[in-house]
Amino acid sequence: MIIEDYLGAGADRVILGTAALNKPSMLKKAIEIFGPDRIVVGIDAREGKAAIKGWQETTEWDVNELITDLWKTGVRIIIYTDIKRDGMLSGPDLSGLQQLLQLKGMEIIASGGISSRADLDSLDEIGIKSAIVGKALYTGKLKLGE
Repeated sequence: MIIEDYLGAGADRVILGTAALNKPSMLKKAIEIFGPDRIVVGIDAREGKAAIKGWQETTEWDVNELITDLWKTGVRIIIYTDIKRDGMLSGPDLSGLQQLLQLKGMEIIASGGISSRADLDSLDEIGIKSAIVGKALYTGKLKLGE
């Protein structure tokens, strides 16, 4: 199992994307073996639907329903990327993220659109404690120390 190789090499967590969605039995087994704190599922969303295969395919899976199903499978950490905001520096989808936080106990890591310290503060205010920042660091709009 490749997950075991990564965790055995020192990784704290493994992030699963398309494989987690297409192979729920594999996901469930990974959580049983390694624990919910070490298995993270990446959800890429396009207009409320999950996208897979590197954003090439948009599924019919409603993101909110999908995350509820993942919770039932044992997932406790999600990386949520809003595709239309990713790399646009337009700010995160705060209202969409607030909806996802309704599932108590699920840690949501926000990704997509973050452009400033104010965006990070806004995420913190709604209860998001982790975020992935890319382009804002690359372009210098946000400094690593912030």
